[in-house]
Amino acid sequence: KIMWARLLETLLHEPPKPQPARPSAGAPSFSLEQILHGVREKQFEPFFQPKVGLASGLVLGAEALARWRHPAHGLVGPNAFIAPLEQSGKIDDLTLLMLEKAAGACSAWRERGLELTVSVNLSLVSLADTMLANRITDTVRSAGLDPRYMILEITETAAMTEVAPALENLARLRMRGFGLSVDDYGTG
Repeated sequence: KIMWARLLETLLHEPPKPQPARPSAGAPSFSLEQILHGVREKQFEPFFQPKVGLASGLVLGAEALARWRHPAHGLVGPNAFIAPLEQSGKIDDLTLLMLEKAAGACSAWRERGLELTVSVNLSLVSLADTMLANRITDTVRSAGLDPRYMILEITETAAMTEVAPALENLARLRMRGFGLSVDDYGTG
């Protein structure tokens, strides 16, 4: 425990290292229709980032990060598809696919004796949909996972800018057993 505390203290007091700029030249650009075709074909999948308990060092769960396995361009990161989906109001298509696949993976882990949870990000755009709680619950249960093993993450900025519409949906989801989390806490 002391080792983890010292490491955390060091990281918190260490000045941030400059990050090299990522080249955008040559990065493929996709139309909304191409992205939606990829969603319909289920070319998107979760890549799991482990969540580790600081005190124990044990993996407690994982966060599902959306990646596109494009047939011609290989692995495509979220910068190429999240904004167009949100701007068009079609982000729910991707969200439900990620929920389905992440819930299925978590269910399989739990069947193998791994007591883990899985987290999936929710877009601010999605939180305005009054049927959101029903759609999420149906998707997760259909994939064989009890909602108490699913954590839904929203960004701090989203939570702070659209409080009223988000609260109704988040309350419904919490009452159905879902965990809720603020993603990237402190950045807003």
